[in-house]
Amino acid sequence: VYLNVSAENTTGSPLLPGNLDMFLDNRYTRTARIGFQNPGTTFELSLGIDKAFEITRTVLKKKTEVKGFLSKRNEIPSGYEIKIKNSKNTTVNLFVNDQIPVSRDEKIKIDVQLLKPKPEKVNNKSGYLTWKIVLKPGQEKVISVKYLVRHPKKRILQVLED
Repeated sequence: VYLNVSAENTTGSPLLPGNLDMFLDNRYTRTARIGFQNPGTTFELSLGIDKAFEITRTVLKKKTEVKGFLSKRNEIPSGYEIKIKNSKNTTVNLFVNDQIPVSRDEKIKIDVQLLKPKPEKVNNKSGYLTWKIVLKPGQEKVISVKYLVRHPKKRILQVLED
């Protein structure tokens, strides 16, 4: 989990380009470089990795299934679960980004079976998924993604494990 902030230049004067030392909870986190910022403009800063979250991503076991004796297609059920636990003492808003496979071959189909909870954004062209999640202190949430890869029986697919 990367901690990002939106900052606004409220000084009434422009902020000149240069290095910016960042602190969180009175702890130095990193030095970042900012560009010129006019008064009143909002800009994004990354504070780096936030270690107050426990995250696991578990890939479901992939096993090719032959559907029927006369079928000309194989199916590979697949997917993953992402578990996120908030170990902070405050409620946090997270954006979780992940991806499902996308076929560039018309003979290979990817059928999404389950997206739970429903992502806030889905890019069908790239397969990118974005969830907006609110976690209370100590709360854990699970994201489940399942899909089916269908391909011609004579086609050998290289299935990569995460």
